[in-house]
Amino acid sequence: MELPEETAGSINRERTNIVEISRRGNADRSDDAWTGLVAERVRIVNTSPFDYRVSLNSHILIQHDRGTRYDGETIIEGFAKSALKDPSKRLTFVPIGYKFSGWIKPRELPRSTYFAIDADSLFFDPDIRGPEIEFVPRLLFKDRTFF
Repeated sequence: MELPEETAGSINRERTNIVEISRRGNADRSDDAWTGLVAERVRIVNTSPFDYRVSLNSHILIQHDRGTRYDGETIIEGFAKSALKDPSKRLTFVPIGYKFSGWIKPRELPRSTYFAIDADSLFFDPDIRGPEIEFVPRLLFKDRTFF
């Protein structure tokens, strides 16, 4: 289940597939786009194993809504790896410059929302100095505010 060679791109209204999935027809997708932000909701429709990866040149925030797995691995290259069986109700943050990928043998059909954030296009308060912040990856963390 190899994915095609990496094709990095920037987010825009024409390219809304934030996450690449190795099995065609394995996912229902819907998306929304705003200036500097694209949201893609992905619902896997069968329990066949598959690989996935994100290769956009933007910050990525992932809301893992549901999706227990028999086996699998989630990776932020050079930073962390997780084989957590139930990543439901968790978040992952992948800053620009980090590769995110994994594979899964689903037990429960996964459903996630991927947010691609183009920091250069967003309006930052000049006092915040957003483009100067060095973001750190976080893999499968819980945020009590939302879950």
